[in-house]
Amino acid sequence: MITRRDIIAAAAVYPLAAAASPLRAQTASLRVGTSPSGSYAEPLFFAPAEPTLRTGVTLDVSLFSSSTATAAAVAAGALDIGVADPLAIANGVIHGIPFRILATGAVYTPATASSYVCVAQSSPIKSAKDLNGASLGVVTIVSSISFVMTKAWLAANGADLSTIHFVEMPYATMAPALERGTIAAATMGEPYISELPPSVRIFANPYQANYATSAWFATEPWLQQNPGVTQHLPGAVYKVARWANDHPTETAAALAAATHLNLSRAEKMHRSFYATDAQPQAIRLALAAGLKFGAISRAVGVEELLAT
Repeated sequence: MITRRDIIAAAAVYPLAAAASPLRAQTASLRVGTSPSGSYAEPLFFAPAEPTLRTGVTLDVSLFSSSTATAAAVAAGALDIGVADPLAIANGVIHGIPFRILATGAVYTPATASSYVCVAQSSPIKSAKDLNGASLGVVTIVSSISFVMTKAWLAANGADLSTIHFVEMPYATMAPALERGTIAAATMGEPYISELPPSVRIFANPYQANYATSAWFATEPWLQQNPGVTQHLPGAVYKVARWANDHPTETAAALAAATHLNLSRAEKMHRSFYATDAQPQAIRLALAAGLKFGAISRAVGVEELLAT
């Protein structure tokens, strides 16, 4: 959830931007914030794709620890554009921040997920119901689509959410916790899924529909001051998405360089699928699930979020 404190903190770290003119936005680098993982990595691919695509878009990319941190920096004016979880964007709107989505980013489908519920190799757990009364590790218990999808999968498969204890922990600590029996299961993502130790196994894929897991967004005042971006950037995003989906080797290199991840490990990762068109239904499904499982406090329609 984005609070006034988050915005003040972001403003203290990053100087507020002056109002940008349409000319500046079209000719200079756009300051874009995102997180260093597959769903949010799309801005990192603009530079390697540019010699082929010639989009004319130059991005100055900053990496943030979470979607909430990215959203706070956009709200504070420290960034022009952010790439974040749709639920973080919706929470900003709920709290009076005029965020608007420019383009859909990554879309998780049952076939392209890179986040799974895992258990110890020796675990007796065979169904979601077996997790009743148990502890389940998640990377965040705030408004993240990963947490929401885990809860949706559990509920759809007969688990009693009121009895499950969700434990917030970094991905890196999940496998050891499963090995020790500290937790019964964990929703793990890359770069750990592709290199699970022998003692841990994938148990379930919580993504059972096409959910948008990231989106490109800005504030409405900034977009009004920069109409050229509203008109041009979505098309460039979807061009880069097509290129990224078809160039796993090049995107692995870009992700490894930005995150200091070993290249061979990046090449093994389950890769995110990036939307090649708007796909408002994927955003709508994410928002509906977020409302159902308490990640957002009121219904937020896609039409309320989309830039015009």
